[in-house]
Amino acid sequence: MSSYQEQEFDNRIIEAVTGVKPMTIAQWEARGIYTCELRRRAEFDQMLIMAPDRPDRRQRAGETLKRLATGWRRYVIADLLRISILTALQGAGVKAKEAGHTAMLVVLPEADQNTQPGGVELMGRLAAASDPDEYLIFVPGLAHMDNPWLARDPRRIARALGFAGERAAVALNLSGIRRRVLEQLEALESKAETN
Repeated sequence: MSSYQEQEFDNRIIEAVTGVKPMTIAQWEARGIYTCELRRRAEFDQMLIMAPDRPDRRQRAGETLKRLATGWRRYVIADLLRISILTALQGAGVKAKEAGHTAMLVVLPEADQNTQPGGVELMGRLAAASDPDEYLIFVPGLAHMDNPWLARDPRRIARALGFAGERAAVALNLSGIRRRVLEQLEALESKAETN
């Protein structure tokens, strides 16, 4: 378990769920395309956590960064979702760097370690409660604070696509991506139970 008390996944799970090889993720990290959630949190904690009631948090962040520097790799549920978003954007023709930057910009409740319930349970609730489904709308090449958009309301989706103007926009079914990640995790779990 991490210092953030949520389920962690290794490279094997990441590859089985997202189809992305660990070597590719390492290359993305080296090129600044993607940063895993545990590293992002640890770097944030190292720089900004100065509260006198939480001195252990800064120390744990330092330990996490040291382990990551030596090749240790662990991922959380937000990474599974972000990597799936990144690959879906690439599949729609978005360049890797822009797709990675966008995937890290998406505000995901699963990424907040203080959300209760968290992790897989939260993702399950979000995927089940999506009526209508939640969509991520992204306009490649547009630097704007409303890019990417998250929307459930068809009017908001139409407004986001209209905002794109003559540019090509990418619309991803975020609820569908969540469901696919959960299905892959369940399949792996049931396979492990039968072995």
